[in-house]
Amino acid sequence: MTYLNPTRTVPRKRLHQKRKLSPEEITQWYAERAAFRQRCQPTFDRLKPELIKTHYNWYMAV
Repeated sequence: MTYLNPTRTVPRKRLHQKRKLSPEEITQWYAERAAFRQRCQPTFDRLKPELIKTHYNWYMAV
């Protein structure tokens, strides 16, 4: 039985072209990110000491 090594084909054109955001959309995006961070930061601060003890030098994300 012969094992065939499939090759990956690269599309010539990107199907999902990124559109440029307006300055208002960029400002809204940054505001949403800041609000999300404010919601997550207390949870991370609460868990951080315990996680540092058990998983020192690991990547942590909330």
